[in-house]
Amino acid sequence: MQRRVEEDKEMTIKPVVRVSEGKLVVKERTILTGMPENVVETSTVEGMFIGVDLEKEDSRHVVSLGKLKDVRFMACFRFKLWWMAQKMGDRGRDIPLETQFLLMETKDGSHLESDNDKNKNQIVYTVFLPLLEGSFRACLQGDSNDQLHLCLESGDVDIKTSSFTHALFISAGTDPFATIHHAFRSVRNHLKTFRLRHEKKLPGIVDCFGWCTWDAFYQ
Repeated sequence: MQRRVEEDKEMTIKPVVRVSEGKLVVKERTILTGMPENVVETSTVEGMFIGVDLEKEDSRHVVSLGKLKDVRFMACFRFKLWWMAQKMGDRGRDIPLETQFLLMETKDGSHLESDNDKNKNQIVYTVFLPLLEGSFRACLQGDSNDQLHLCLESGDVDIKTSSFTHALFISAGTDPFATIHHAFRSVRNHLKTFRLRHEKKLPGIVDCFGWCTWDAFYQ
């Protein structure tokens, strides 16, 4: 266990995510450009929460977070109510509708790294986690101009708002698996609205499912 903890410390870095002059910067590497002024951010030790202030209350909002180009990513998106799929790309227009999870890869080094040569020019992974905020759910999507959009909707025309503070969480690290885990853990610690998978107890009936509920029941 101690060895695993030491390996995690060696393979990961403290997230360095910031907004500067209309740009989303991760360890001195620009991820998004042209971020609008109504996008608001709240920085934490673990990463950054993104929200938005809008002029008009509505039950659905689509807000640009800036332009995304020349950054490799993997998007997990919902293409049916009950199915998820993944897609790879390197610009905003490649991001599909209903993206629930986004993992980006950048390779530039940073002066914020330690002086140890092995840390220079490491690959840095940035996680984007759309969240629930109140009665609204968030997801990501791109457009033909390579803009990354945050879509916020309540699903009810009578439930409206114009202000969000934590609709999206962004975090970064050098190990993609540890970075994803740490991002979910950070969101749990701040929002206190859910538990992580290893903290939940599986019901006994799960043993009857096999590897796929469809294969277990479709006959």
